[in-house]
Amino acid sequence: MTKKKNKPVEEELSSASSRKGDLGGGVSLDGSGLRGEGEGRSGEGSKPEGKVEASPAAGGASSEEGMRGGGQEADVSESVAYWRDQAEQWKQKYLYTLAELQNLQRNLARERQQLFQKGVQDVLRALMEVLDDVERALSASMATTDIEALRKGVQLVQKKLTQLLSSYGVEEIRAEGELFDPSYHEAFMQEVVRDPELAGRVTRVLRKGYRVGNTVLRHAQVVVGKYEEAKEVEKKESDTKEGVTEKGAFVSREEQSGEGASEEGDGAEHTSAN
Repeated sequence: MTKKKNKPVEEELSSASSRKGDLGGGVSLDGSGLRGEGEGRSGEGSKPEGKVEASPAAGGASSEEGMRGGGQEADVSESVAYWRDQAEQWKQKYLYTLAELQNLQRNLARERQQLFQKGVQDVLRALMEVLDDVERALSASMATTDIEALRKGVQLVQKKLTQLLSSYGVEEIRAEGELFDPSYHEAFMQEVVRDPELAGRVTRVLRKGYRVGNTVLRHAQVVVGKYEEAKEVEKKESDTKEGVTEKGAFVSREEQSGEGASEEGDGAEHTSAN
């Protein structure tokens, strides 16, 4: 009984589906065919040929891109404003530091000048005391004839001046008997020495030199020894004597010839007078 009742229903469904297929859209039992038919009809009725409508998904993507681009521009402008502010702050710090540096340099230069002037003043005050001693020695020399007492007074002044220079770190440069050193010595001349050990050494000091630490205030003016053997020295001395003798003889011959010429001239004048 069931089979007989269900059979006409199945036939009706199959005939309906065949009719829908003829119309261009199939009907399936799950309803997908009806959706396809509806889409087909709406597409035929609303879309003109050759034109494509923008889907909602495409519109959303473009709006998202626009929002994203606007956000990037905002970020760039904020970054530019931030770095401009940072640059201005660093500029102000630089100007402030530069002003401090210039003030420090001026203060150091002023302090250096003050220290230099103070040092000069201290040295001059000490030298004034030595000058007082020299003036007293001169006054004493005018009132006495004791040369020995005067000599002792001058020695005391020299000692005081030497102590004053030593208190400021001034030292005498050692020269006599030392090897010649152009850093401390100034060669004024050379003299011949018979001792080979004195060659290149200072034999005499013409003017003392002084230094402060490694800084030379004045070079010592010295005479440097030059070694030569006794035979060479004697030969040079003999050559010098011979040269002087020959020169004297030459001069005497010239004088004699001059005297002879004058005598001849006198004779000629006497003959012409006669």
